[in-house]
Amino acid sequence: MKTSFELKGAAEMERALGELGEDIAAKAGRSAIRAAAKELRDDLKQTAPYRPGERMRRGKDFGHLRDNLRVRFEKSRKPYTIRFVVTIGRAFWGYFQERGTVNMGAKPWAAPTFERKKTQLLNIVLDTLRKRAAAAARRQARQKSKMGHNGGPALED
Repeated sequence: MKTSFELKGAAEMERALGELGEDIAAKAGRSAIRAAAKELRDDLKQTAPYRPGERMRRGKDFGHLRDNLRVRFEKSRKPYTIRFVVTIGRAFWGYFQERGTVNMGAKPWAAPTFERKKTQLLNIVLDTLRKRAAAAARRQARQKSKMGHNGGPALED
């Protein structure tokens, strides 16, 4: 299952990140997307199918679905794209439960969780971006105040 959303229309945030520079904006973006992905992973762990008394067969013990949920960074071919993926790891049957098979009907658990949390995840991204942009701006202001008029370090009296 591949689901994504795009953040558009946040002109003030874009301007603030643009003033900080590409490297700092990329770090802030990675931090924000990672925080949202971790929040989604935690919510998916709550809704993932789980039968605690279920015994796994020896040699085929991949663990429970909720124990296999992971967040990982994935490189993107598109420029200015940050991508973190919440994956089911070795618990391949999670995909079968989500989508169904020829012999089994679908019992979605991930898509409803994402739909329910979509707005909250977007707010997490925006809040993290605001915090990171403000911290970077304060850091740059401190560094500029320590500079002299010719760009070198300020001389102390």
